Amino acid sequence: MLRGLHKFEKWPAVLAVFALLGSACDANTTSGGNGGTGGASGGPNAAGGMTATDAPWWTLPSRSHYFERGGRRAPLFLRNATAGSAADFAPLLSAAHEAGADAIRIQLTQGFGYNTLGIDSQGNVLSAWAAEWDRVLDQAAAQGLSVIPVFAIWGDWNDGTPAAGWIHFDANPLNSKNGGPASSPAELFDDTATQRAWLGWLGTLIDRWQSRPNIIAWEVFSELDLATGANETNATAFAERASDLIRAHDPSNRPILASTSDLPLLNEAPWTKLWASRANDVVSLHPYDANLDAALSMRVAQVRAQTDKPILIGESGLDAGAPDGTTLTTTASAKLGLGQAIAAELVSGSASARAFYWEDGYATYYPQSGPAFVESMGDLEAPAAAWIHDLNFAGLEPANITTTPPIFGAALASSSEILGFIRASELTAPEWTATPVVNEFVQITLPAGTRANGNWWVELQTLDGILVHGLAVTSTGDALGFGLQHPFTSLVFRARAMP
Repeated sequence: MLRGLHKFEKWPAVLAVFALLGSACDANTTSGGNGGTGGASGGPNAAGGMTATDAPWWTLPSRSHYFERGGRRAPLFLRNATAGSAADFAPLLSAAHEAGADAIRIQLTQGFGYNTLGIDSQGNVLSAWAAEWDRVLDQAAAQGLSVIPVFAIWGDWNDGTPAAGWIHFDANPLNSKNGGPASSPAELFDDTATQRAWLGWLGTLIDRWQSRPNIIAWEVFSELDLATGANETNATAFAERASDLIRAHDPSNRPILASTSDLPLLNEAPWTKLWASRANDVVSLHPYDANLDAALSMRVAQVRAQTDKPILIGESGLDAGAPDGTTLTTTASAKLGLGQAIAAELVSGSASARAFYWEDGYATYYPQSGPAFVESMGDLEAPAAAWIHDLNFAGLEPANITTTPPIFGAALASSSEILGFIRASELTAPEWTATPVVNEFVQITLPAGTRANGNWWVELQTLDGILVHGLAVTSTGDALGFGLQHPFTSLVFRARAMP
């Protein structure tokens, strides 16, 4: 199954227009590994008087499956943001803030400066490139958005093997053809001059940005399994070296992660060694599926059975194929499927929700979709953000949900709170239409060791935030059940134990 391999298939031609910064990027470089400072305006202390003593806005408590801020634990509403310049980021970040987003995930080697990857052939940070990212980080902070920077992606380290549709190692400054030390991308995954140069570059950037409290995690590499020469063993060793370096340079001890594509999990050979390693404080998943709500719920359940670490949906979508007008991504009904996916993520046990790839930003580079398409998807999480704005997910664990007749559902539960999502079984791609379900009975079996004795109040609402009705129910034992008298195709619900 090659869904996960097409995300960058047409980028070389499209992104040629972003050959920005030119020779300015090559001037005034800061030596990799020497701990360069912010330098230009918009440096690390520019936004809000931030200092090295400021704690990250969101932290990841020990043994928690969720990030925490101000004592509240909840899934992050996360976006994959990209643009051709810092100025172009501004409307994206404003829209994210207005919709209730919490954080953005930024792939540093995409968008502006793409042809240089922010590094020269000797491993030095390009000053103009870094200063432009400083401005984006400032803008994000001004909008109240946290940031997860991603330092490398598979396409920059792929020379055609595996044949993943996007070969970009030819433009990598560390390629020996461009004056760098690497004769093959595989050299990044061994103790070589290539790896040492790249790690020096990484250390310089961590030094530059570690004082920014809106940075809440560091992602070393996106989709390691698609890089040439990478395997679970050498990629894990590489990620551990990078994480060790980050911990040495970041006194705030932010979470660190590195991801694979969805393929190892789909092929029933997930990189569990990577998940278990010290390189990963968080397991990051990248699910793509036409029926994304059901697929990501299944993926999260699969991974939770194999690790006790928190699970982040790093990126996702209805189709990994480029949004060229031939995929589900740009269909008129796609928003319905994406809304269901957000609701399902919130009650799956995942540490994030939304995290779409094309819809959040990357479709902007394709003429068949473009910036207008990205703008049209700008408020998808708003109803869900309003639904959970006062909820603390501490203590909530995945619970078994059954219905009569059977429909799709997912739920989280504790002894005092239950959150759930249900939909008609036929409410699926490509149209996401279904005959309303009537006379439904829902039962939630609480996690092991939890009891639900007593009176509960249940509120049900549509995915767009309209309250359908509330009802009082009495529960005994380890399960809570209630009937639905109103016809529906999809609903979210919240049940609370009464005093």
